[in-house]
Amino acid sequence: MNRRLWLASLSGLGVLALPGLAVAESVTEECGESCEECQEACLACVDHCIDLLAEGKAMKDCLKTCLDCADVCDACSKVCSRKGPSATIISAACAAVCERCAAECAMHKEDKVMSKCAEECRKCAKECKAMAGK
Repeated sequence: MNRRLWLASLSGLGVLALPGLAVAESVTEECGESCEECQEACLACVDHCIDLLAEGKAMKDCLKTCLDCADVCDACSKVCSRKGPSATIISAACAAVCERCAAECAMHKEDKVMSKCAEECRKCAKECKAMAGK
């Protein structure tokens, strides 16, 4: 389900009006959107790494790192979208995973897919750090 549609359905239930949510709406929205974009870039990089593995290139570490990052970004996007009580915790973890993925993909500067993944991971890490208050 589209994240915005999902949020709209929750707001109709009054879920977004929970007291004690100190994180600004724009910060959580930017974090969630950045996580979605990073997840897409990581999954594209996974597909690319599979192709490179088929060619005999050693891409196993990059593939696993991108899969981890895509999964963590997916979880972070969902938790931030609903402004869950663990949003700052998962945002901090997501930032760390994104930084690791960016470093792994950045080792392949000549590769456009991996460079794009590294760029999206760095953007996501920045937004997640803002969400986590770091």
